[in-house]
Amino acid sequence: MRLDRILALATDYDRTLTTDDLQPVPEARKALRAARARGLRIIVVSGRNMAFLDRELGEIADVLVAENGALWKMAGEKTHATHPPAAAVRKALDGLDAEAEHPV
Repeated sequence: MRLDRILALATDYDRTLTTDDLQPVPEARKALRAARARGLRIIVVSGRNMAFLDRELGEIADVLVAENGALWKMAGEKTHATHPPAAAVRKALDGLDAEAEHPV
């Protein structure tokens, strides 16, 4: 594999850019900034909500993928839904101690 053919770096957030107790690792952010400065596109994929990811990594990432793939956002653009929430999923969540965030 030729390293000059790598165009993007995709990473998870929790326990990849954080410690096991979910504290941010400054060196990880520094490494992402350095990779971006070298021309790599930075993609962060997480189960976290978009507001959190945008606040924490919006200035570093080219693409944010949130809520386990349900939402995505290119840097400087609005949030998009991968697909609209299905009525069956909403019904299944009724009564559970769970929150579902909808795109703006």
